[in-house]
Amino acid sequence: MKKITALISILFIIMIVSGILLAGCASGDNIYGTYEGTLPCADCEGIQTVLTLDADKSFKLEETYLGEDVNPFITEGTWAVDSSGKITLAPSDGSDELRYYEVVSENELRMLDRTGNKIESELNYSLIKK
Repeated sequence: MKKITALISILFIIMIVSGILLAGCASGDNIYGTYEGTLPCADCEGIQTVLTLDADKSFKLEETYLGEDVNPFITEGTWAVDSSGKITLAPSDGSDELRYYEVVSENELRMLDRTGNKIESELNYSLIKK
């Protein structure tokens, strides 16, 4: 019985520590940096995406459509993260097209749909920290 009680105590401590670490991620304290990945594209080979989140709450998003003969699309603006770990990118060019990502971990962000909801798909929508 003592072993079971000890095991439950250890698991409880692990849950508390994990919650504290995830709360740090959701607050934005640990997510500054550059994230990269190739996101799905409906009519091209993929979108090479580089997202940089700066400590001053500015961002730079560079999207290159693979297999297309076009220059990369660059969007800059400000970002914010809410208590649930949802990041909102607000472009500074005056457009009202917000972009959304969720904090999966300190090293991974996942793109959300245009309304800020999870994308139900088998495709990879993750960006990994460099």
